[in-house]
Amino acid sequence: MNINPIFRAKSSPSRRLPTAVLTVLSGVVGTTMLSLLPARAALAQDQVLEEVVVTGIRGTIKRAQDIKRNAEGVVDAISPDELGKFSDEAISDAMQRIPGVQVERNDGGQEGDRVSIRGLGPTYVVTTINGRTALSSGTEGLSNLRSFNLEVVPPEMISGIVVKKTPTASDVESGLAGLVELQTRKPLDPALYREGKNFFGALTAQGDEGSIGKKTGYRYSGIFGARNASDTLGFYVSILDSESRPGRDQLFPSVVKRDIKLDNNGDGVADETVRDVLTIQAIDFEPIRETRLRESYSAAVQWEPSERVRVVGDVVFTSYDNASVRNRIAPVFASALDNSVFDPGKIVIDGTNTLQSVAPGGFSANENVTVQFIPFLYGNKTETLLSGLNLEYDVSATFRMKADFNYSEVDYRQDLDLPILLQNIPASQVSFNTNNGLFSADLGNVPIASYKLNKGLNLVRDIFMEGKEFGFRLDFEQDINAGIFESIEFGLRWTRDDVDSVRTNILDVGGDLTQADLDAIARAGIDQTRFSDYNFYPGQGVFSQFPIGNFNVFCQSIAQLCRGNDLGVDPATSFAFVEDVLALYGEANVSGELGGKDAVANFGLRAVNVRFNGSGARVEPDRSVTPTSTSNEYWELLPSANLNIQMNDNLAWRLALARVLSRPNPSDLVPREAANQPSSPGDIPTGQRGNANLQPTISWIFDTTLEYYTDSDGLLAVSVFYKDVSDFIFPVTTRGTLPGQGAQIFDIRTPTNFSDGRVVGAEFTVNQPFTFLPAPFDGFGVQANYTYADSSFDVDVGDNGYGFPGSSKNNFNSVLYYEKAGFGARLSYIVRDAYFRNLPGQGPQAENASAVFTESNARFNVNVSYDINDQFSAFLDVNNLNEEGRRDFFSQPATFNGSFNRERTITLGVTGRF
Repeated sequence: MNINPIFRAKSSPSRRLPTAVLTVLSGVVGTTMLSLLPARAALAQDQVLEEVVVTGIRGTIKRAQDIKRNAEGVVDAISPDELGKFSDEAISDAMQRIPGVQVERNDGGQEGDRVSIRGLGPTYVVTTINGRTALSSGTEGLSNLRSFNLEVVPPEMISGIVVKKTPTASDVESGLAGLVELQTRKPLDPALYREGKNFFGALTAQGDEGSIGKKTGYRYSGIFGARNASDTLGFYVSILDSESRPGRDQLFPSVVKRDIKLDNNGDGVADETVRDVLTIQAIDFEPIRETRLRESYSAAVQWEPSERVRVVGDVVFTSYDNASVRNRIAPVFASALDNSVFDPGKIVIDGTNTLQSVAPGGFSANENVTVQFIPFLYGNKTETLLSGLNLEYDVSATFRMKADFNYSEVDYRQDLDLPILLQNIPASQVSFNTNNGLFSADLGNVPIASYKLNKGLNLVRDIFMEGKEFGFRLDFEQDINAGIFESIEFGLRWTRDDVDSVRTNILDVGGDLTQADLDAIARAGIDQTRFSDYNFYPGQGVFSQFPIGNFNVFCQSIAQLCRGNDLGVDPATSFAFVEDVLALYGEANVSGELGGKDAVANFGLRAVNVRFNGSGARVEPDRSVTPTSTSNEYWELLPSANLNIQMNDNLAWRLALARVLSRPNPSDLVPREAANQPSSPGDIPTGQRGNANLQPTISWIFDTTLEYYTDSDGLLAVSVFYKDVSDFIFPVTTRGTLPGQGAQIFDIRTPTNFSDGRVVGAEFTVNQPFTFLPAPFDGFGVQANYTYADSSFDVDVGDNGYGFPGSSKNNFNSVLYYEKAGFGARLSYIVRDAYFRNLPGQGPQAENASAVFTESNARFNVNVSYDINDQFSAFLDVNNLNEEGRRDFFSQPATFNGSFNRERTITLGVTGRF
């Protein structure tokens, strides 16, 4: 890959389907804390659970509980209800029931669902698939590339999910928040096969419809596998094809501080000026109607030629194409707000100095409001290839080795094609208010025929991101069985990420069309007889006058619109990088007694070397471009320790201590530099640049957990955790010069290691099937968890009242279920507090000058299934039963910053198994 792609012509991504050395000390610190006698084998034997074949909801919970009980560290897990049926539409829907996990949804359509864990957001969560790190397209292929977009992996491809909250030295670097491990099936897994069968399979067909989009979608998935009679060779293949057409409604304002002039005596002259009022100077009313196309294929082969050799090869390919047509109305109030003198009785400025409303006739009579109508096409497509080969070899009865080789790709493309039609209307007929907590506007009479398509406003822009990862891993384990030591593990892991992210220029493609030509296109591209029947924010009275745009007319009439144009490269936002990560580790497993109780522990050290080489560009004052490059290298030592004390047959006490890291976002490291002209005369121009000297964010984490396993397959658990975090990265604005810009002074935005911080919290978990009750009540069960996470920064970062980005202080998940005689029903309720969404300038909507918060929200999901017989089952799923949406605000809830209205989705399907 060319590390300097800035002058490369734009091309569509292609798909091809299938220096220092640090010695890790083997000595282990801390063994003097125990008076140890060999007891690990006895404890392991005590923890071997009797195999109980349970399917459905109870089976899911019990399997997850067994994984938690036998794990080395603090983990939680989920698994499918049955073969071919992971009774959630998305992985994120299932993960939101895991203690400490909070979901951030892909409302804007340009990224993916993501998770936060225990007080830290998606940037600090590492996701692996079969133990291998997975590349992500992040946000629009440009930023947040460390945040994995869960939507690219359908739940049908997954056999289980494990969330590791405390690491061992042998784990991939877990990030500050934790590690999400997605696991695919192994062809020789006995659970896949019915008794006496050497093959298995399942087919699922389902349809869905949303309450906003009102369009029916489909989803077909199937899996088939087989093994030989000797159970030494097996394979499976899996396929999925789906189309859904969901809908959402979005409000998104542009909020700035401005002075508001008041006329207190009615003479039309300003008598008073209210300074620095937060005002919505423009807002988008945007119905989002999507078409989501998904294709997924996976396959695996498992070969065990002897008891000493095990080989697994697997591959997963997914294509997720999310395209939407958005008929956006965007009134711009800026000029009318700046130039009007207001009657105080016709506006409301509240105690937070926020302009909440302007009544009809409030704007000055000679002012106009510009109304934009933008019927645009917005496409986001991600193709992901994940492949690997894993070899396990028992060299002897006491020495084992594992080797794993992996290759993955991600190709992302975003197409944005938008004609912008305009007209001016008298500001005196315009009013707006925020009485409903959102933003309602009445524009009065807006003639459909008056929209004009002007030259310079037929805009096209694309984004391409291509990434490849190569990696291998070697692990060794030697049994010792000498005194307190049972075994040692050691090994290494290396990965190389090679990524090219290109954003094109934004170009007008109107060509030689005259204004008369453009006016004719506007008339043909808009239905002149009526407005649309969008039920935009039903019952909220937000807005109703949406013209009906025929996007095909614009595509056919404007030669280069929607054509995959050669747009060149925007050097200020494009970049490339190569990142090599080498990790060496050593770990000791010990056992014995502590205070007369059986105990096991592991102590280890992981040494991580990161080399980063990035390239970008500097835009010179004459708009010429100078390529730039940079490099960064560092070592970090990550010790870890996990202790598990078996208090009695049912009660376990865990203690964990570890040092973990999260690497800086590549888009912050690359050496991009750009200068922007001031928006108004007299303003100081702005600029931005990367920072190759960023240090990773480091945290010491401590966890203590009590787990009580009841005799009736239940679990009661409580955890207390603490994280001491160093070197959080913030975008910081300083005043100074930029290279190549002479003596000109800029407000320069640069990512910086700005502050330390900490989070303290607790988790409470209850899982209990009521099998001890008399029939028919023995079919009931409950699963519930509550997480409290209180976080803070050491340095003032502005209006941050909710701790670290991406995490609510209070999070509660619960499931009430019933399962009897082939019938199963599950009602889940998920609620989370308001939370700090992103720092200023971060995220896909980054034009805001203040930090953004999201209000608390709650969601109900319902799932009902019925086993018709041993081979067939039917299911009904209602996702977001209460049509929970999202509302964002600046600093305080009174300052509206946007919202999404999410739909309720009903899915009906049938699964056949053989």
